[in-house]
Amino acid sequence: EAPVLRNNAPAKGGASAHRLLAPTTADELRARHPGARTVALSLKDRSAIVLGGRRAELALWFDTDVNAWMTSTAYTTRPLPPIARFIEQHPIAESLGAVWTRRLEPSRYLTPDQGFGEAPSQGWTARFPHPLDDGDHKVDAAFFSRWESSPSSDAYLERMAEAAVDAFSLGRRQAPDLLAVSFSALDLVGHAFGPDSQEVQDLLAHLDDTVGRLLGFLDERVGRGNYVVALSADHGIQPIPEQAVAAGRDAGRISTAA
Repeated sequence: EAPVLRNNAPAKGGASAHRLLAPTTADELRARHPGARTVALSLKDRSAIVLGGRRAELALWFDTDVNAWMTSTAYTTRPLPPIARFIEQHPIAESLGAVWTRRLEPSRYLTPDQGFGEAPSQGWTARFPHPLDDGDHKVDAAFFSRWESSPSSDAYLERMAEAAVDAFSLGRRQAPDLLAVSFSALDLVGHAFGPDSQEVQDLLAHLDDTVGRLLGFLDERVGRGNYVVALSADHGIQPIPEQAVAAGRDAGRISTAA
């Protein structure tokens, strides 16, 4: 595995597409159009790497062990100045004091708040609102965990995508380019609150706004009708067993240790 890079210095561990057996969309695009450029962004290393393929100009992810943005020497020998500048000018700590509040009118939600069996692990309760810090404006592991599991992380990825489009002039040359953004908060929120929660519905409402901003930006920079949008997902999630039992469906939990 190729060493990862953080703040102009190698960080612990390694990451690359070395074990990837099949060509990706990015790999096929570059094979057919040698001048094609690829940028892949995600909170997860595996998402950025698989979306970016073997030779992306940029594959960037957020490392929760050190709470910093990472790339790999498989792609570059040093952090790229425009992206490093964006991260420096827009630290995640800007979200200190932010509170995740509901985007929609109360009547729009399909289920009650604080659903039975919800188990948020970030120090939150199961009821809105969800503050990103405890009021002490402390940049610690709890803050980063809450930031990742909120609409704020998706919004940050969108802003980073805009910076990458400008940094690499994506979509403004003869060869087609690929911008891949994995909005990762839904995965974390689904695991913590369950797929039928107000949190999941609200996150999707926020994400709709976020995707709209990105498409509006591409309309301005690349031109409406000059790019193709593809939407996908990596997996769904099972209902919370306790909620299924309450609804009269046969469900339960097993002991993985046993």
